[in-house]
Amino acid sequence: MSIVEKYVASEWCKWFALSLFFLFSILFLQMLTGELENFNSLLEIGSSIKWILLGLIGYVPWIVPVACFFSTLVTIAFFKHKGEYIGVLANSISWFHSTRIILVLGVLLSCFCWYSVKLESEIWNYFGSSSKDFRNGAHFQMKISEERFWYFQKFNQSTRVGENVHLYAYDSSGFTKFRIRAKSASWTEQKRWVFEDGQFIGFASKHGLPILNTKSQDIEWLEEHKVKTGDSVKRSPGYSKKFEKLNFEINVDDPDIHILLSQKPKSLSFKKLKELVDLYPKSTADELLPYQYRLAVMKWNVMGSLFSILFAVIICTSNHKQKIGQIIGLSLTGVVLFYVLRTTGDSLGEHGVMPPYITAGIPYLGVIAFACIHYLISRRKGLAIRALYASTSLSCILSTTLS
Repeated sequence: MSIVEKYVASEWCKWFALSLFFLFSILFLQMLTGELENFNSLLEIGSSIKWILLGLIGYVPWIVPVACFFSTLVTIAFFKHKGEYIGVLANSISWFHSTRIILVLGVLLSCFCWYSVKLESEIWNYFGSSSKDFRNGAHFQMKISEERFWYFQKFNQSTRVGENVHLYAYDSSGFTKFRIRAKSASWTEQKRWVFEDGQFIGFASKHGLPILNTKSQDIEWLEEHKVKTGDSVKRSPGYSKKFEKLNFEINVDDPDIHILLSQKPKSLSFKKLKELVDLYPKSTADELLPYQYRLAVMKWNVMGSLFSILFAVIICTSNHKQKIGQIIGLSLTGVVLFYVLRTTGDSLGEHGVMPPYITAGIPYLGVIAFACIHYLISRRKGLAIRALYASTSLSCILSTTLS
């Protein structure tokens, strides 16, 4: 590492530390304002550390790239203001070789953000907390496409036990196949539901008539009672029986998946989002789109440190005659462009208009493209003008020929 690189690295690290301290301080004050009524309980050292860590860990992938961007801008802007930038170029030292150490730091910080995202759930579990927004004891619903609908008046997330359960099953034509009402239902380690103290009602459908097998305590079908597809005759219950215990074995009705689906994508950690996307039986389901997009956004965000440094370096070194005001103007333009592309991408990605990983990367790629275009125009104005003139002339010739 050369002397210039060491100097650039030391200056950049200094501004990065100050930027990071400033941003986390603002976030801490905002958190403290919202918890004033609980401040007395936070005066204990252990509780305070736990509260601070749990509150700030989720913001690391967002704050670190912002700190990288500001520190890069300020470092290069001060180099230009002091004349050090011209001095580096005058000594035939490539500015890329002088700033490549910043890019290396950006890669390292991106790796750090990646591990912070992956370890967020473990940190919450270590402190005995949960990032989930689901309330134990609240009512709970599960809808499995158009085939089954579950309703629990009360559901305990920890034990996977629900009270006052209603299950409605339908065939592909929308007719009822069977209904189950029970005082309780529990999800076992064998991946099946066990109902207790309830009533089973079966309807004849194209699959037959469902009845209870008292020996195996599960459902079986009598095929001789099949109903033809398209038969619109009103169907009445063909079987009704009370039971003490009933087994219902089907992996699609896993409550863990639907507990995650009942929460907003932004409230789930990376681990929970990946678990939901991997375990959900139908990857193309519409209800899964916001979670797939959120997962893609989190993966792109961990590379935000590298992208922010790259953007700042390109716009700052595109022209050595640039003033600080011009750099600030270009930076604000890039920030506004990123916000517009992010807002547009959120609408497209959550509705599945475009693939989630492509949509989530549009803001970063768009800003880098903006910086590269500015760099080419600044360095090769004559070439850019000639290219524009040539493309205009060619389009005129083609339009004349086609007409």
